[in-house]
Amino acid sequence: VSSGNGNFLYITELAEEAKYKINLIGTNIINTSDASIRTYRNLSIEGTGSLIVEANIGIGIYVLDTIIIKNTTVEAKGSSGIAGFKGKNGETLIIENSTVKAKGLAGSISYLENITLIDCKITEPENAVIANNGTDGQAVMISTYVVTSEVVIEPETGINNLEAKATFSIYPNPASNMLSIFSENANELITISDLSGKIVYAEQTSEKQTNINISHLNAGMYIVRIGNKTAKFVKE
Repeated sequence: VSSGNGNFLYITELAEEAKYKINLIGTNIINTSDASIRTYRNLSIEGTGSLIVEANIGIGIYVLDTIIIKNTTVEAKGSSGIAGFKGKNGETLIIENSTVKAKGLAGSISYLENITLIDCKITEPENAVIANNGTDGQAVMISTYVVTSEVVIEPETGINNLEAKATFSIYPNPASNMLSIFSENANELITISDLSGKIVYAEQTSEKQTNINISHLNAGMYIVRIGNKTAKFVKE
């Protein structure tokens, strides 16, 4: 699909507060002048198909809220491949078990307040990492430089799936305000920690279901531990 002017998909700041979803089927190719996808609302991109977006003068995927790319394949090119607005307005990119390629001369993946990879990793370019870019939020960087060549993110192979180890379940996932944990046993210690290992919540539960207010937590991935079992969830 080619859009001569403007965006192909634009979810404005006036749109209803909701969780929007793109379900990919087959190969989808979008070429636009401005940002191919621009969203001020929570948007997930999933599906068995693939998506290729290229903006001739704008950003491939312009993130102004939260975008989750999950279990799929996405490629984005433009002045920036995937970017937010200076990384100061809650712009969040979550990539889970997906293949993502991004490229842009102003930054391939940049100007985002939070970038989280779940069950996937940066494979190109070598030595690229997610890092803080001064006052401009997070970006994929090498040393002190934002990567402008193609960034490739691919699913990890041979990793331990934390959720497969769990004898409890968590809902919803991702979660924004309340997280419910359903355990086979009562009278157990529940802890929640961030990826640095810092414990942000701990409670000795007396019930098989525990409801936890997580609205104060920063967006990102967290690990729930009960005994020696663990599971991951994403805070939006």
